[in-house]
Amino acid sequence: MSPDLKRALALVAAVAMVGAAVIIRSSVFGDETDGGGNGRDDSAGPARLVCVTELEGACHDLADRLGDDISITVEDAGATAARLLNAATGNATGIDGWLTLSPWPKMIEDSRARSNARPILGAVSEPVARSPLVMVVRTDRAEALTPRCPDRNLGWRCLGDFAGRPWAELGGEATWGSVKLAHADAAGSASGALLVAQAVGHYLATPEIPVTAISRIDWESSDGFASWFQHLEGAVPRNGFDPPAGSPFAQFLQGRFVEYDAVAALEAEVAPALARASGLGDSVVVAYPEPVGTADVVFVSLLGSEGSARLVEVATGSEGSSALAAAGWRVDGEARAAGVADSPPLPNGNGLPSAGAIDALRALWEEVTR
Repeated sequence: MSPDLKRALALVAAVAMVGAAVIIRSSVFGDETDGGGNGRDDSAGPARLVCVTELEGACHDLADRLGDDISITVEDAGATAARLLNAATGNATGIDGWLTLSPWPKMIEDSRARSNARPILGAVSEPVARSPLVMVVRTDRAEALTPRCPDRNLGWRCLGDFAGRPWAELGGEATWGSVKLAHADAAGSASGALLVAQAVGHYLATPEIPVTAISRIDWESSDGFASWFQHLEGAVPRNGFDPPAGSPFAQFLQGRFVEYDAVAALEAEVAPALARASGLGDSVVVAYPEPVGTADVVFVSLLGSEGSARLVEVATGSEGSSALAAAGWRVDGEARAAGVADSPPLPNGNGLPSAGAIDALRALWEEVTR
């Protein structure tokens, strides 16, 4: 064999070895050319949707409808928020899109801006579905309490005024003990933060200052607020924020309405569950504290993620709307789930304080309850 032929064969062998090494590295380490530093080509595989716990049923329904096109993770808003706050880029979160409750995306972006971190969230959708914030009260307790409420409005102001007091002082039975209520964790739960914001807003609002305008200065300058808020949250039993059944209302229903006297929750959870609970509906009264507040479902994508584009149409289109309506949310153009009525009418906005006020109240709530 000539020297030239030997050199040519050696060159071919070397090229083959390099090619094999590239193929092996690609299969083991993944494609590292997507610019996100996460070794994943976002255009391949199922789009990764994270849903807040309140949307678990709707999101699993959506996954069943779409099969392998979508990957669902369900977790509390606080857990997702921590991931989004600590990530350097959208690609580093392992998320393509977030189906959550307003104004959580704005709370995240505002917090990142305060720490000079780059934006990682894309445009936030208009509300896809809505649900009023409600209060579920045992019927006998409601009958004892309502006459003592201003304008007979069974709501947050009245409940907070009497929270923790013996029922015997309020015209109830001594065997009922003291006034006990429950609501979801306001620091980690998407709906819990909204419910506490509604409670504080209703206490502080005046004819001149509506609930939507309530801010930190209002509760810090109020002489009676600190005591009122302490009594309200102090009347929540140890498991009232994070019960074994998964949510305060689920725990209330599972225990046949014995564990608490009242539970604040979302109509989307309460109304369908009561419709299915044969013979139990008359045991409780579902009140809509006035002015009505709502939890609004929104979708937000992650900047730099190719999978986000595929999720926008899914989450905000007909499939998402249908799944949310079936789960008990009010969706324009979709039939209501069993037990969900068209009244009361919903406000134009969510009827709650601003994102900044809600975020500040989460911190205050932790100080009061921890």
